[in-house]
Amino acid sequence: GRTFAPGEERWYLYPNDHLRSATLWVHDHSMGITRLNSIMGLASFWIVHAHDDDVLRLPFGEFDVPLLISDCSLDANAQLWSSPIFHQEAYFE
Repeated sequence: GRTFAPGEERWYLYPNDHLRSATLWVHDHSMGITRLNSIMGLASFWIVHAHDDDVLRLPFGEFDVPLLISDCSLDANAQLWSSPIFHQEAYFE
């Protein structure tokens, strides 16, 4: 695995040269706490537009609104809540 100490950084280049349009997302993969990091905001996405987007007649410009919806649970004090029971992370990437 690629583990980084606090203060370290890495830069990666993703060419995004897909043949089709796509909405892609990225999130932290820290062992055992991926779900916690995701609900705490360590997740993002980007939209890749391909040359054939015009054929699809999808919204564009000011009408192309990127929207990320996250689902989380709150406790009685409106604090983020996560089950204390460890669940093995499932990776679908």
